[in-house]
Amino acid sequence: MEDHRSQFRVMTMCRVLHLTRSSYNYWRKHASSSCRRRNAGLVQEIRRVHEASHRTYGSPRIARKLRATGIVCTTKRVTKLMREHNIRAKTKKRFKITTDSTRTTNASPNLVKQKF
Repeated sequence: MEDHRSQFRVMTMCRVLHLTRSSYNYWRKHASSSCRRRNAGLVQEIRRVHEASHRTYGSPRIARKLRATGIVCTTKRVTKLMREHNIRAKTKKRFKITTDSTRTTNASPNLVKQKF
């Protein structure tokens, strides 16, 4: 809305987006809260630790590393911020079955004459 204020009236944009004008004005006055600023700084630290681990650390390990460096954060908060900013750990490749169970050749003959 802020980008289009020169083109459209605020009241019209609020009506189209189903917002009240007071909520828009509240957002303009409180656009940058202290929590958002702290989260922005924490996201930078999360990215730094994530890159240092070659993108293999998930949220629990990143949270432990951050706490070890003196940054106060919880695993839930790190998880939420990682999800919001699309920061993901690399996952191991799944086990792939390479044996073909539908063989067309017959099994070897029983030379020992075992009876099971």
